[in-house]
Amino acid sequence: MTRATIGDRVLKDDTVVADAPDLTAPTWYTATDDGSPSIVPPHRRTLRGEPIAGGSVGYNEIALAWRQLAGGISKAPVPGGMGSAPVESLARIGGYNVYIGALPVPASGAVPVPVPPTVPSLVLTHPTESTVISGFWIPGTPPALPTWQRIMPSTMYAIVIEPLALDMTPSGKKSATLYVETGSVLPQITNAPLAAPTSLSFQRGTVAPNPASGAPGPFFLEFAAVSGAASYEVYATRNPRPGMAPTPGLMEGDVLVGSGPAPAMVDSQRPVHVTTGPISTPGYIALKVRAVAPPDALGGVAHSPFSGPLTTVLLATSRPAPPANLRLNGPATATSVPVQWDALGTATPPVAEYRLYESAVHRLTVPASATSATVPGYAANDLYNITIRGVSTEGIGAPSVVLTGRTAP
Repeated sequence: MTRATIGDRVLKDDTVVADAPDLTAPTWYTATDDGSPSIVPPHRRTLRGEPIAGGSVGYNEIALAWRQLAGGISKAPVPGGMGSAPVESLARIGGYNVYIGALPVPASGAVPVPVPPTVPSLVLTHPTESTVISGFWIPGTPPALPTWQRIMPSTMYAIVIEPLALDMTPSGKKSATLYVETGSVLPQITNAPLAAPTSLSFQRGTVAPNPASGAPGPFFLEFAAVSGAASYEVYATRNPRPGMAPTPGLMEGDVLVGSGPAPAMVDSQRPVHVTTGPISTPGYIALKVRAVAPPDALGGVAHSPFSGPLTTVLLATSRPAPPANLRLNGPATATSVPVQWDALGTATPPVAEYRLYESAVHRLTVPASATSATVPGYAANDLYNITIRGVSTEGIGAPSVVLTGRTAP
């Protein structure tokens, strides 16, 4: 065999090494071979992660790093061999089985000790000495299929890795069990500015304030939590093009309309909810929120930048509400359907009339004093879908629930 020199084209090295090394159990990557607590971070840190033996951990992902020794080369190598000490090599590795057991950590009491499963939770299909885990498979009992489980906060994980041969058969040489506990909250960032709240929106299912009513009501807002915040402030403005205000951080027309404390546990998966005070003025309104830091040693308070604005327009008056309790007022005939409903009562502005619809097509109009009517225009055994709306000077209100049935044969 001739040895290549710099500049030569590498073709193939046909040297045969006697007694090729067996795979060994991986060892978790630490600063020293004796496994002392001094940790060397892996190739990639997790988001907001903290160093651990074998990598680093965040609240929703775990970064792992390990060493894979190929074993001892024969003490009598053929000519051209490189020695007889253990070597760090991935040349004989096809991939890894990863076994992951998990148990939630209670708020108080003993920390549970999970047990890794006997079936792999993940399979790494390439030789490596590091990986980042954001989830894993939980085997199902046949015929059920496996389910995907994300890495969750406040959970204890037990992790074992096992190298696979080049043909992807398990080696049986498993690592020691690495126990990893994910954090329950986003870590506090000391002496760092607060980030602006994001994802400001109206809480789903809530109703906007009605300035026309005697009790106009508040806005119900939600947004993503900010790490390090002590509380939150909500400001509103009616000015679509405000200038700078004398108060630092505010714009002309900004008015404080609500505030709320930060949750005791900051969870990135749960939004913060804040309710404003009553909003009684109609028209354009823009809402924005900022985080407030805890007071410093001198009593000063820092604020985050504002979130992006959330805008809407509140009507000066409201259209009629849907009439309630639409029902039959006797049996339907072959050509008509008698109905009745509950009067809307007082409204601002008052109801002027009611309109009845068949499948969204206007059929009949009756005065505001009426609470019953007979809808015409049917044939025998017709299917009917009747709704009713109140009408005022503000327009046509929302429809009632649909009354369905069939006319007489």
